[in-house]
Amino acid sequence: MAHISGHPCDLDGILALAATHDLPVIEDCAQAHGATYKGRKVGTFGRIAAFSTMSGKHHATGAQGGVVYTSDESLYWQARRASDRGKPFNLADATGNVIASQNLNSNELACAIGRVQLTKLPGIVAARQRIADALAQRCADQLQSVRFDTGLPDTRGAYWFGLFQIDQDKLRVDKQTFVNALGAEGIPVGGTYYHAPTEQPWAVQRKVFGSSGYPWTSPHYKGDPDAVYALPNAKAADAAHFRMTLHERFTDREVDDIMAALVKVEQAYLR
Repeated sequence: MAHISGHPCDLDGILALAATHDLPVIEDCAQAHGATYKGRKVGTFGRIAAFSTMSGKHHATGAQGGVVYTSDESLYWQARRASDRGKPFNLADATGNVIASQNLNSNELACAIGRVQLTKLPGIVAARQRIADALAQRCADQLQSVRFDTGLPDTRGAYWFGLFQIDQDKLRVDKQTFVNALGAEGIPVGGTYYHAPTEQPWAVQRKVFGSSGYPWTSPHYKGDPDAVYALPNAKAADAAHFRMTLHERFTDREVDDIMAALVKVEQAYLR
């Protein structure tokens, strides 16, 4: 479950569905550092959560990196072993590496950067939220076909990027034409964020580990190895949105520039 763009997912619904089927919930918080769902930080709802700390994220540790969080001690030790070549951490009677794994350790320099950046995180998130609030209000006041997405009720996003809803029925052009026009005005926008793992070549061709067909050929796999997923809801959601790069150092001037471009492009293409 991924909190894409920094917007918290419908955690109540997801957790209820998972409980019905006895499924563990894993939170992907790579874009949602500091986001909250009903006053509680994302990453604390599932059995385990992962945060990306690459250079472009709210909380960075340098070029690349990540943090794993869990309140389950047994799961913590499993993650610790998996991150360091399968070393037998917290296994008193074990000798040698107990699982096959990679070396995913960080380093002292990255950790030093991360500690400093962590102190800046609340201010970074608050600044992005102020920018998002301003864009949301001005879109509501000045535009007919575009709204700034502020997420589900009783949530507070972290806004790794800005997400705009677009009503193409009110326009004479398709979404990509609208987005291209915004880009020509100097606004850092993208028309799609659609990435479906099930449609990637490795999944379609069943070539994850050479020609073995694994994991679909594993005796533990209980699904249909030939299943094809249409994903109509994901495609419909992507078709109704476009995204824009945000930064916590945006000022009123940047908000003015964004809105001027949106108003200009909308006026050119309104029905």
